[in-house]
Amino acid sequence: MRTALLTALLVALAVPASARADAGAVIEAIRQEAVRSLPDTVVEVEVYDVVVRGDLEVPEGASIRVRASGDEDWIGRVSVELLCAGSSARATADVAAYVEVPVLRRPVARGEQITADDVTVARRNADDLPTGMVLSSAALDGRVPKKDLRLNQVVKVADLEERADSRRNHPVTLLVRSGGLRITAPGVLRRDARVGDLVEAVFTTTGGVVRGVLITPDIVEIPTVDASAVPTAARR
Repeated sequence: MRTALLTALLVALAVPASARADAGAVIEAIRQEAVRSLPDTVVEVEVYDVVVRGDLEVPEGASIRVRASGDEDWIGRVSVELLCAGSSARATADVAAYVEVPVLRRPVARGEQITADDVTVARRNADDLPTGMVLSSAALDGRVPKKDLRLNQVVKVADLEERADSRRNHPVTLLVRSGGLRITAPGVLRRDARVGDLVEAVFTTTGGVVRGVLITPDIVEIPTVDASAVPTAARR
């Protein structure tokens, strides 16, 4: 009897101890798998509300593997299989993925131009972001909103006026056509504009104002046959 008890004790000591999976270990295993599966733009992942169905035995020192069905997008509620040392269990969890996006550091009124100083970067839950949002700070610089925008607001493309082809004070060539004659002079735009817009431009040399059509981002055509409309013309 003593020999049998001793043998049983020695066998027990030789087998690694096992226990049901610790909740923290399951959460970390799912989090690591989500990090591997999500795009590099994700800067942080949180896992919560984990429910394990079944007993997953985890020998001391063993790690938990996570296997998804293959169609998981790893944002929101996910369902996975947990595997460890020959045992398995099903689990569900909520996964939150956070990304860094441009937001406004101050309110910007309708019609007011957004500058680089108005924009900062904040961490947001990807599942809460609107579709069609502006993804980079540089893409907001110089844009004009169609409506009042709030502090810390994520900005959508639909919130903005179409991007101007030429900005205010942009140097342009003022062009007059008269038959086969082309007369040009230097000027600058008074307002942001898109190609095809009727614009006002200022003669660089005289300060006079003239109206014309922006036919390229760098050329304003003055719709007149009067070559004297461009007093400092250079003929070509």
